Formats: sequence, C-alpha cells, structure tokens
Amino acid sequence: YLGRDGYLRLARQTLDTARKFMDGVCATPGLSVIGNPHGTVFAIAGDDNHNIYAVGDFMTERGWLLEKQQMPASLHVTTSPFHAQVADRFLEDLSAAARHAQGMDGSKLSQEAAMYGMMATMPDRTLAHDLAIQFLNDLYKLK
Repeated sequence: YLGRDGYLRLARQTLDTARKFMDGVCATPGLSVIGNPHGTVFAIAGDDNHNIYAVGDFMTERGWLLEKQQMPASLHVTTSPFHAQVADRFLEDLSAAARHAQGMDGSKLSQEAAMYGMMATMPDRTLAHDLAIQFLNDLYKLK
C-alpha cells in the first residue's frame, strides 16, 4: 500500500521522532533514557529525587500511555509515525510531569504505580506473583 518509498518515509519520521523524544527526556532535569537505544522503543528512568511512577501517573492524567516497568523502575515508550504530530506536546507534558514528581512521596501514587514500586522492592520476589493475582482479583471483583 505504501510502497518502498512510503515505508521508508514513515520509518524515518518515526526514528526522527523517537530521537526527539529521547533528546527531550535527556534535557529534562531528573529524567534519563536507559541505555543507548537505536530504534523507536526506549525506557525513561528517574533519578533518586524523581519518582518515575509519579511521572507515569501524571502523563496518564494528560492522556499519554507509558507502561510502567520494574528493575529498574522506568516507563516504556513506543514511538509511531503519529507521534511526530504531538512530539512537542508530549515533551511539554513530560517536563511538567518531572516537576510534579520531584521529591514525591510514594504514598501519593496511583494504586497501579504503588503496586509496581512495592513489588520491585520486595525482599522475597516469589510473593510478587501471588500479590499481583490478589490485586487484580480485588480490582475486578464483581459487586
């Protein structure tokens, strides 16, 4: 449908947008990109003074979906051609999210973010599976 040229155009646009996102993350105080990704998927981490799960909660409130990850605590970003249209808004919201999350106490996180943070610090990780199942059962319990 797109042909070779159309595919290459979208691939270049997506790579350029991912690079813009990553450069913006690195320019945001308290945030960094994990590793040195060469593609369109990457992860954002926070420093010791920026709760990355609070950044994720803030971004969710602004309409962005960044999946929470653990070990290390981070947010997963997948870039698509569409993101070229909204890159500046994403980076503005991310900057606001980082300011919001600076020094944030873990008790102010959403239930989902609190669960991710707590499970990543469990001394006995064998309990994480049971905890996740119980959490989901409670979350989706029929009343």
